[in-house]
Amino acid sequence: MKREKLKPFQKFRDYLEYHLAIPCLRTFHTCYRVKRIRCKSRIRFLFILQDLSKWKTEALYKAMVAHPRFEPILGITPPTGKQDTTRLEEYCHSKGYPYIILDKNRKLSTQVSPDIVAHQQPYRHEIHPAHSVWRNFNVPIVYIPYCTHSLLTYWDSNQYLHHYCWHHYFENSSCCEERKSIHFYHGNNFVVTGLPFMDELAAPKEQFPDPWPADGRKRIIYAPHHTIGKLHMDGIEYSTFLENGDFMLKMAEKYRDKVYFVFKPHPRLFQNLVQLWGVSRAEAYYNQWRNGENSHVEEGAYQALFKYSDALIHDCSSFTVEYLYMGKPAMYLLRHEDHATNISQYVGEAFDLHEKGRTHHDIELFIQQIINEEDSRKEAREQFYKTTLQPPHGQSACANIIDAILGQGEYSQIR
Repeated sequence: MKREKLKPFQKFRDYLEYHLAIPCLRTFHTCYRVKRIRCKSRIRFLFILQDLSKWKTEALYKAMVAHPRFEPILGITPPTGKQDTTRLEEYCHSKGYPYIILDKNRKLSTQVSPDIVAHQQPYRHEIHPAHSVWRNFNVPIVYIPYCTHSLLTYWDSNQYLHHYCWHHYFENSSCCEERKSIHFYHGNNFVVTGLPFMDELAAPKEQFPDPWPADGRKRIIYAPHHTIGKLHMDGIEYSTFLENGDFMLKMAEKYRDKVYFVFKPHPRLFQNLVQLWGVSRAEAYYNQWRNGENSHVEEGAYQALFKYSDALIHDCSSFTVEYLYMGKPAMYLLRHEDHATNISQYVGEAFDLHEKGRTHHDIELFIQQIINEEDSRKEAREQFYKTTLQPPHGQSACANIIDAILGQGEYSQIR
């Protein structure tokens, strides 16, 4: 899935947007709006929610509910091409969170009148045109990524939202500085705060219900990425699912008395499998995990799943960092040996703390190590957590983001 070559008119239009429209928007209009917003007693802050497993700003939502200066609003809308937001709506109901269903054909400013809008995905094809920046240019937008800044490539640093947004939040200074070198505007809207999901991953597991069966078996998560075959953008051909998916089912059967497995696929894996295999075969594979005596499928929130697990087997770049918050062993399934050549430095360091799965033998050996409670990298992971995985300024990522929005504390010079 390579990017299409731009036609001459598109190139000219993009040139005008990048060199004229965006600088004017951010320098004059956004600055003017932000000054007025910061003077308000209550700031209407709209969260755009599209997929439960990608909703990584819940901690920020709760922090804003408790803050006297904010009126947070959850706006649910499916990604383009999808209509099902059932799991997301059911989750909000279960938590008692009020929400609204956004009309995909109406501008955000006419539906909600927000002061600020938070997006979690930068990809234009995932956002309904009526909810895009240009249709709501009078509302400042902040970009709070749903995943780590793992890739270090030009295309992944220069999507439209990366340029249009007022603030683009980063988890640490290391990845922020690396991105500046390839960002079109040299990171003039970058702000290092930490990301809300860091607060959730660092929270004590006692704050979450245990979703695993209490049967004494080891608990292993299998989390394959969606980038199967050639269904991926440049530089993210991560998934080893086609090589290892059936083998993992065999491992679940072989070790059914000693291990309980949870299949945690990337949200886009199923639709990519449908393209490659067809609906029947894709559903049949998922059903083998759903109906297994020692397995089930998790397609929603996974924080509690992580916290009560014993190990992770995966090929997802974001999980490379996220699972290290658990202090548990993990194996990365390698599709090719040059995996770490286009990822940021701190993600590369996290990658080095993983066992590597190159063959089926490697995978089975790792499963046996988990059963036998062997863990040779425990101390190194603990040190990495202390030095790299905590938000800056001695406070939570959510507190930092709120300060950055209000222009106070450590962020008093941030416009």
